[in-house]
Amino acid sequence: QVINGAIRMVVKRSLGSLIVRVAMMPGTAQAKDDSSGMNARPDSPTRGRHIAVELDAELKEMLWIPPGFAHGFRALVDDTVFVYKCTAYYHPPSERTIRWDDPELGIDWGTSAPLVSSKDAAGHAFSGTWAAETR
Repeated sequence: QVINGAIRMVVKRSLGSLIVRVAMMPGTAQAKDDSSGMNARPDSPTRGRHIAVELDAELKEMLWIPPGFAHGFRALVDDTVFVYKCTAYYHPPSERTIRWDDPELGIDWGTSAPLVSSKDAAGHAFSGTWAAETR
């Protein structure tokens, strides 16, 4: 199993809903990822719970991430491209990154030593400072 890119959990408050799909780069044979949608709504009784699905470009599958949810992903093959359809324009100051390995969330990414970007490695604990900023 190839782990390429990052494992990322990001809440984009300004995007509203989000549709995620994976696509293949020209000349590549496949594109797959593990995607996770996690409830980050402050007053929800299911806050912190998540669902996980594998998206496959050949099957043209998509995942809807509702407002107030975080999207996390792990690329399973090289050259996986993520395509997003949002209900609002991207607003970088509204983006919040949650630690991919936060023990409170208990998301099984299938690896303990992934390749992560410096931005993702600097993510916040789900219940720490980040949580106060989202209220």
